[in-house]
Amino acid sequence: MREWGRGIRKRRQRRVRAIREGKPRFNGGMRWKYRDKEEMSGWDVSPWNRPGPWNEKTKHRKESRFLIQLFCSFLLLTFTYLIFQSDTAAGRKAQDFVAQVMERDFNFAGVAEWYESKFAGSPSILPVFKPKSEKDSRESVSWSAPLQGDVIRPFSRDGRGIVIAASGPGPVTASAEGLVVFAGEREGLGKTVIVRHPGGKETWYGWLDKIRVRADDWVKKGQTIASIGERSGRSLLYFALRVNDRFVDPGDVIPLE
Repeated sequence: MREWGRGIRKRRQRRVRAIREGKPRFNGGMRWKYRDKEEMSGWDVSPWNRPGPWNEKTKHRKESRFLIQLFCSFLLLTFTYLIFQSDTAAGRKAQDFVAQVMERDFNFAGVAEWYESKFAGSPSILPVFKPKSEKDSRESVSWSAPLQGDVIRPFSRDGRGIVIAASGPGPVTASAEGLVVFAGEREGLGKTVIVRHPGGKETWYGWLDKIRVRADDWVKKGQTIASIGERSGRSLLYFALRVNDRFVDPGDVIPLE
């Protein structure tokens, strides 16, 4: 019993001596066995108020990431510069594509129309997405004719749309601001563009020669969306207006003259 007590006192004295001499220990009384400073890679000599070696590695990673981003930006800028210096057919197509992407505005109202068309509801996350009353929607729509010409086939002929004859091939413009919900081939109408407007309205443009927009594009009133060529020796446009899934006479809503 006395020997056990002496052992405890000796261990306690060794701990007190180690604390006075500043020698580090584990809680269980085991000491760190240092060999030399180089072997510890700086861990035992780093002051408490200076970053350790792990911070150096993080710093190097950030610098490497920045250099990679800088290099990629340089490549993209150089590639774009070379595209606009090219005079080949492929180069001109690439120039047109880049110009369209850079000039295309991001319109939150267009996103709202797209969301409504896909999910049958209006998101209310942003103020612009808040749904408007039908009265406000009617008042906010401003209409214009898709092109200058004469109506040669009235709405009463088929109860779906009218045919407008222009003086020659030319551009077709959007009758009002809205979202392109369809751009492609449609049976009976050939190349067709359908634009959705506020208030449950859609304008249909058929018998087109070239289409200048794509689905989910947001277009403004008067913006060129397509062009017409010649059909049976004449430049014709099939134009229709649909309100709440029902076709109505465009001449009753849109000034065509």
